[in-house]
Amino acid sequence: MSEEETYLETACSCLTDIGEMALECSEGVQREIAISISSLYKVDTKRTDTLEIQPVSSSFIKTIVEKSTICKSIAECYGRATDLGARLDLASALRDLSDSCLNCDDMLAASAAGLVCSTIVMTDPSKRLLFLCVEILWNLLENGSEEEVMNQLNCNECINALQSAFLDRLQNCSGHSDRQLRNDLLVLSLLVASRCPGSPFVETGYAKNLSLLASYPEVQSNSEVVKNLRIQQNHEDFELKKLLFDMVLVLSKDSAALPVMSAQRVLLALFSYVRPIDESLKTCWTPAQYEEIQLQALFILSSIAPLFLDDYMTCQGSTRLLLLLEWCISPDDYGGHGNSYFGVGGRGNKRAQMRFCIRLLRSVSSQGDELILADLSDQNAIGELVGILHNASTSTDDNDNIDIEMQCDMLFILACICDTDLHRKELFGENGVIMLINYLRCCPDRITSPIGHHRLMLATVDCIWSSVVGCFGNEISFLEKEGLFLLLDLLEVCPETMRSLVLGAVLDICENVKALPHAKLWRGQDDSTIGQLLLDLWKHEEAALGIQRDSFGAILDPSKPIMSAVQERQGIIPLPSSFPSPAIVDVSENLRAKIFSMVSKLGFNNVPGLSTTDYVTLSVIEKYLEFKTLEVWLEIRSELEQEGIHPISPDEESMTGIISTLEERVADVMSAQKMLLDAERNNGLIDEEESYEKIKESRKQEEKRIKDFSEFVERTSDYQALQRARQHQLEMIDHSRLRSRGLGRDNELMHETTIIDLKTTSFCGRSIVVESTPPELTKKFIHEAKLLREMEKEVMTIH
Repeated sequence: MSEEETYLETACSCLTDIGEMALECSEGVQREIAISISSLYKVDTKRTDTLEIQPVSSSFIKTIVEKSTICKSIAECYGRATDLGARLDLASALRDLSDSCLNCDDMLAASAAGLVCSTIVMTDPSKRLLFLCVEILWNLLENGSEEEVMNQLNCNECINALQSAFLDRLQNCSGHSDRQLRNDLLVLSLLVASRCPGSPFVETGYAKNLSLLASYPEVQSNSEVVKNLRIQQNHEDFELKKLLFDMVLVLSKDSAALPVMSAQRVLLALFSYVRPIDESLKTCWTPAQYEEIQLQALFILSSIAPLFLDDYMTCQGSTRLLLLLEWCISPDDYGGHGNSYFGVGGRGNKRAQMRFCIRLLRSVSSQGDELILADLSDQNAIGELVGILHNASTSTDDNDNIDIEMQCDMLFILACICDTDLHRKELFGENGVIMLINYLRCCPDRITSPIGHHRLMLATVDCIWSSVVGCFGNEISFLEKEGLFLLLDLLEVCPETMRSLVLGAVLDICENVKALPHAKLWRGQDDSTIGQLLLDLWKHEEAALGIQRDSFGAILDPSKPIMSAVQERQGIIPLPSSFPSPAIVDVSENLRAKIFSMVSKLGFNNVPGLSTTDYVTLSVIEKYLEFKTLEVWLEIRSELEQEGIHPISPDEESMTGIISTLEERVADVMSAQKMLLDAERNNGLIDEEESYEKIKESRKQEEKRIKDFSEFVERTSDYQALQRARQHQLEMIDHSRLRSRGLGRDNELMHETTIIDLKTTSFCGRSIVVESTPPELTKKFIHEAKLLREMEKEVMTIH
């Protein structure tokens, strides 16, 4: 072990010298060096006790090979070799040495990937060189830098070599290994196309051949490429078909390849799989294989169909998709195999087909092509989708993420179809409104669900905006079914990121005058009104924007009454006229403009249920538009100063006058806010004084009650006090009589008004409260009295 450490550098230098020597020697010497290094690298040395001198370890051999440049030298020798035997031996050595990352990096430094790929078409009756080259490329991809490998393969020479080798193996497959090699070559081509978007597949004609193969056998062709091609049910041919479809998806990202793919009718080949799966279906694939290819075709179509809208219409894509969707929701018995990447959640049912069918419809309708949208409407897509969503909206408890995704896509499709056409909104009609109401009722409670109910809620609001707003009949139906109440409920509980969309929908619905009474009648949590909700949103928005306000919400800085902290930090930057100013951009980035519009619809003086601080905030909202105008003019003046532009006198006077007028409006609002707060403070003082008066009165009553009770106790415990109280009572009665007022004898009362048997010494009202001794104190005396009565009865009986 010590000698391995001692001679490591010497051994590495030796191998490096051997590699440099090989570059200057004949091919025979190069072959022998390659064979020797390969044998040394693969040898499994074992130490024995019988030998005095022990062989070095395998790890030591690999270390000196990795640290030397022998791999780079062998790769360069391979690029210079002309003899087939020499290439085979050198390729075999590269194959053996390419199991290490360091060795692969050395090979790539000599452009080994490009050298190996360019020689795979070299004439070799045994085809051994082709197998070795493919294996080397795979090792370089796995152990080396994938980016460097792709860069070396991204050239006309390598693409042509891959194409020639692939087509040769495609037409001359004689066994399982040949088909595997063919698929490996196609995977390498797929990797180059996906990693290098500018690779010359179109220029070399490879894209045309791949498109032709992808559309075979669905689209028949007389080309020599597919003349002798026979697709069978074996695993390799099945993988070949899937790889060709993947290649179509990758090539579609190159705009130059689109005309080539269109000419080979790739879209028609993919649409041939957009059909129901039934017993009458005749295909070269097994049912499980056909389902997997069908799902992959639907997935690829959802990506490339928007690029071939003319071909989509030629293939009657909308009709095919709606027929497939109808089959998906029909009760026809079909058990999906669900054994592929695209078949997740679709085992034993048709849900996977429905998922990708709807996704494809969404992809096409999102392009906004009027011809396609009209075609979907004519094919009754609105009625079919509304029916599916109506059933789904009544059974949301069992939804998973796939169900949520499909429902979101269908709502989005309806929004795209109905967005710009009044007639389609009328077709959406009351059934669609009922469906949307069902979603508004059930989803807000689950808006934080991890499976994505927030996406469903956003899609619902978007569909309301596109399918209900703008159609008077739908708006009335929506209001009659309490839709505006539900939207406001959602606005109250939704996250901040959703508020802009929901409030925008509410604002547009309130363009209908019949919606305003609904908005004013709405009551939220804690019986809050729409005015309180809007003001709370305004305060929260201003807090998030960092706008300066005092503790009561009043304006602190009159020079920037509504300027956000971001605008203040950004400052004034001169921009071209095509760029909007920061003050204008701010309007679209927060809720304040929408809140201002909504409050103005309700009426600034007709917002119920507000406190004084709310009215302070309302005074800012009322002047929002004027404050924003002031910001814009201040920006104009600052930009002119920074650019060194001096307006002419009339313009200067106009600008100064406008800014002064708007600043006076700010001052008026600040004084109004001060008056409101002062009035609130004065009202607070008055209320405080009234509260103190009530406390004092209550204290007096308490003192009187204590005094009365003390007198009562004194009368009941002191007979002299009782007599004095009785005498005082009689005197008061006597003084109350008329003769005490000098009215004469004729007016005196001739009858007695005092109740002789009266035992109380205080004046009573119509009702009195008799306070008796608690029974727990008298219980003992009652018991003793009973005993005495019983004893008296016994005594009387004896007598």
